[in-house]
Amino acid sequence: MRRLVLLSTALLSVAASAQEFERAIEAGYGFDSLSGRYDNWQNAYLQYEQPLAEDTLGYVRFNQTERFNLSDNELLTGVYHRINNDWQLFAEIGGSGTQQVRPELQGQVIASRSLDDGYLLSFGVHRTHWASSTSQGYSAQIERYFGNAEWGEWRWSYRIRQDHLLGGDNALSHAATLSHFYKDWSSITLALSQGEEAEKIGPQRVLITDVKVLSVYGLHQLNNRWGLRWSLSFNEQGAFYDRRGVLLGLRYRF
Repeated sequence: MRRLVLLSTALLSVAASAQEFERAIEAGYGFDSLSGRYDNWQNAYLQYEQPLAEDTLGYVRFNQTERFNLSDNELLTGVYHRINNDWQLFAEIGGSGTQQVRPELQGQVIASRSLDDGYLLSFGVHRTHWASSTSQGYSAQIERYFGNAEWGEWRWSYRIRQDHLLGGDNALSHAATLSHFYKDWSSITLALSQGEEAEKIGPQRVLITDVKVLSVYGLHQLNNRWGLRWSLSFNEQGAFYDRRGVLLGLRYRF
């Protein structure tokens, strides 16, 4: 779930920085090592991005996920639209027909408002449906872009997210990031999050669990066309397991 959140964050950041939209294709592979008696996780993805209009970017993403010795195929599609100089809208919907470990259906909508002095305020709603349960909630985020010729361009953000497991408990989590942008499309981000979330911690178990996450991720532009996506993460999923993850992806713009 975290990597999908990173995807939407990256799209919003690209759009907010006033970069022109281009077609792009990206493929990558991730591996997570779990503590205890849990088997390791694997994830592979293929993503295609296409400008739909001057102020609109759409994408389609295919994920293949292996967790708990079960494998899932998942398809997601989303769109980012700059409504005007002040408002932006992001929406994503997707799901898994096999639904062994991934949700049967999920969706989110985020509206963002640009403010003075580089600030951006965002509000979102999300809903996730598994075969055995459903969670829904909202999020609010404030971020700021800043920098100068000497230190380059930076961004910090703080997000609060609420989840409600229908027929169950509520969850609240906090996340903070610090990003540095360099060499046009390149960036590096340090992210911290803590709180509770609804997570599938077994083939048939969706629970509200405590979570602590430290991650570092980025995109390094190798040249005008090729870029390298990377991520390192450390996740403490309550008393169930600790998880260490790495992801590498290759991106081509055309």
